[in-house]
Amino acid sequence: MENFSECARKHFEFLKSDYGFIQGRTLDILPELGDSPSSVRYDAPHIFIWVHVDKNQVQVAIFAKIHTSILRPHTKRIFNLDNILRCASPESLQTYPQSETPQSAPKNFEDFLRFYADALRRNCDALLRMDLKLLEETHQHG
Repeated sequence: MENFSECARKHFEFLKSDYGFIQGRTLDILPELGDSPSSVRYDAPHIFIWVHVDKNQVQVAIFAKIHTSILRPHTKRIFNLDNILRCASPESLQTYPQSETPQSAPKNFEDFLRFYADALRRNCDALLRMDLKLLEETHQHG
């Protein structure tokens, strides 16, 4: 059985191949959110994506590295993919997986990784190509 980070790299490899993200480099912004057995980070010039599992859930966080008229240093610049999907495509959350172990890290973490990778591909293409409008909209609705 693959461990979490190996499985995450398998599902999120498209970030490197399709969008030019870099995985596993030396980090200058929030280095504590790096690669580990329970997390994988993908960096681009405008955002980084941190995929991780903690004690009770799988999460995908997106951090805006650059500023816009809405995303300023004093405002929120890290977004959970769940919140982005609620704003951009609420119907996509209808297929959100259920944890097989709700009181601890999901044993079926691959179901969550598959869901998040697919949702990111389907709903966040412009964001992955350096258009931060989706983050701005999420921030304004959030």
